[in-house]
Amino acid sequence: MVDGTGKGIRLQVYLARCGIDSRRGCETLISQGRVAVNGKTITAAGSKVYPGDKIEFDGKEVRQETQHYYILLNKPPGYLCANKDRFSRPLALDLVQKHYDVRLFHVGRLDLQSSGAIFFTNDGEFAKRIMHPSSGFEKEYIVEANQRISHSLLESFKKGITIDSVLYRVKEYYQINPTTVHLVLIEGKYREIRIMFQAYGLVVRKLHRIRIGPVSLGKLKSGAFRDISAEELESFRNPKGGY
Repeated sequence: MVDGTGKGIRLQVYLARCGIDSRRGCETLISQGRVAVNGKTITAAGSKVYPGDKIEFDGKEVRQETQHYYILLNKPPGYLCANKDRFSRPLALDLVQKHYDVRLFHVGRLDLQSSGAIFFTNDGEFAKRIMHPSSGFEKEYIVEANQRISHSLLESFKKGITIDSVLYRVKEYYQINPTTVHLVLIEGKYREIRIMFQAYGLVVRKLHRIRIGPVSLGKLKSGAFRDISAEELESFRNPKGGY
């Protein structure tokens, strides 16, 4: 578990390479006291691990994955993007996990009532690449509101609006009918679209993500999933050929 310089690597990086979660997700798991190194619980994400260290997550030893999986799911509404839920609501993960013998996690999220494209993987480096704000990968949605969506409102979204000191902006839009629009976002903050619409007195009735970067749902049915192709994965890679 060393990097190219022969030094140790950060604990959250190692866990991400083990397919536990994204780097950011692993930082949260560490802070929750769920990770131990050589029998000692670690809560500082910056801690480093070295060859010969024994790393455990929830009491089970973990090792770096040798095979990675990249999966696209068409999430139905009513499914939660989480690893577990105290209210026993259906998990999007359950639609995929039983078909694989490695631990998978979702990349980003869709809220409970939203539907559409979401990735699952056991590759933390891939997840980091997709979710980082600087990646610039587009995310496209079909949004249906409870009333007419005006052109001036959509232009405001394109220019950018600030709500509670947070800037929200869409890259492009295409209006299908008076109450339905295609929106293209870059950063995609959590619940961003619902927050923008709510700020102008509109309620989102339907929010369906149809594309992440070069990967589109196409004819994939609700609740179904498929492997992301090699060609699609290549489109996510950086110029040096790595995530």
